[in-house]
Amino acid sequence: MSTYETTKIACPRCATDGEHAVAVSVNAARRPALREEIAAGRFHRYTCGHCAAEFAYETTFTYLDFERDQFVMVFPPEALPRFRECEKVAAALFERTLAGPDASAAARRRAEKMALRVCFGLEAFREKVVCAEGQIDEVAVELAKLQQLKDGDAGPWPPRVTAISDGRIVFSTGSSIAVALLPSPKEPRYEALAARLGASSFLDAQRILLP
Repeated sequence: MSTYETTKIACPRCATDGEHAVAVSVNAARRPALREEIAAGRFHRYTCGHCAAEFAYETTFTYLDFERDQFVMVFPPEALPRFRECEKVAAALFERTLAGPDASAAARRRAEKMALRVCFGLEAFREKVVCAEGQIDEVAVELAKLQQLKDGDAGPWPPRVTAISDGRIVFSTGSSIAVALLPSPKEPRYEALAARLGASSFLDAQRILLP
């Protein structure tokens, strides 16, 4: 089941405190309407009751989708420099709740097929959900971003997938690429880079650029 807690959040415009329901854990299989909310960029977005400003709230939570074999632990963007520590935290939670000896036999069987992912910020999380919904290879998407960066046309970094429409992947920068033209992780020129990306639960082009 999904778990929410009421949290007092200060409006970034007027600093007025307001109480909002914030996710601690999300089970998408039991609340499929959440996928649409996340893909549309409406998840964890609130409206100030005092000045009517709309804002996003970044926090730590988990996302479980058995239908798409996803277990994602989302951290706020400021935690990015500590990504190795965050990967360990996510792995320990995955082990404790789904894959380890204390989990049920049914959970362990499901965990064998699941992808453990760590991401930082709501836009990175949204990207994971959109790509899973469109059955898009995550590694290929990150290779495309790195190729854009190499070619000097990446725009604000990092670009994020916001939609898949008419066979094209749309990025937050406004650029797009046909799904059929995504780099193949099996191409010799990409194999080593693809292996580095795929070996980490923090499967993100930023992983390659960070020390």
